[in-house]
Amino acid sequence: MHRRPNSVIRSTRRVPAILLAAVSAAALVGCATFKYTGFERPHVQLESVSVTGLGLSGGSLRLELDVYNPNEYAVRGSAFTGRLKLEDTQFGEILFERGFELAPQAHTTLEVPMQFTWEGVGAAARGLLARGSVSYELGGALFVDTPGGDKRVEIDTGGVVAVRDMIGLE
Repeated sequence: MHRRPNSVIRSTRRVPAILLAAVSAAALVGCATFKYTGFERPHVQLESVSVTGLGLSGGSLRLELDVYNPNEYAVRGSAFTGRLKLEDTQFGEILFERGFELAPQAHTTLEVPMQFTWEGVGAAARGLLARGSVSYELGGALFVDTPGGDKRVEIDTGGVVAVRDMIGLE
């Protein structure tokens, strides 16, 4: 009877152990990935507006957006596009094409530029004169990369801002 050397016997016994370890590691990675497949859309609120430039046809603003990421993992974004309406009148367009990261279960402030027209300013002025406040609608999309792939997250928020809140009076 011919016997294999001990080194050969030991190495063949290790193959199932190595295979079992590899399968176990793959299962653990799969479970960790599965945990993150659920994606909740971030919540966006308009926090403040600052004038950054004025011209003959309109001007430019900087919008400060509060973005809350309800997910248990960070979400990277590549862009935000949108529009701002005041008193149901198109006020301006937003195009923000810089990368950003939303920390897990936290608020992040995004400062985004916006161009506006004087027509929109007229609508806001009418609201201020009639009621002392302005209704606004912020709509558009955040483009984010999630563990489940790239997603376009629709944003549709709005409200009414009183004059005292717009100019920072207490």
